Amino acid sequence: MNELEVNCVTKTKGASGRETVTQIGNHTHRWTLSQEIAIQRIQAKVEAYYTLDRKTRRRSIVAVVREPGRAPYLCTHVAGIWNDDLLALGECGAQCVLVA
Repeated sequence: MNELEVNCVTKTKGASGRETVTQIGNHTHRWTLSQEIAIQRIQAKVEAYYTLDRKTRRRSIVAVVREPGRAPYLCTHVAGIWNDDLLALGECGAQCVLVA
């Protein structure tokens, strides 16, 4: 299984005013994926994604969260503890190409 670092995201604000991730990406390699495709690839065990804290070298795993009455979404965790590392990432710029 390929493991890919995520170091940027594309976000939007929902009707509730809460930010949500719509794409994950890597600005160094200039790619983005829609959240839906990333979820499919994670569930099929084709690819795994992670974020990396540059100071501590701590890896957070990107995983699929399923809650009743809500569409599946991506979130990160370390040792089973959920965190907001994806939302803390900077925006993917125009140099990043949507690959799927």
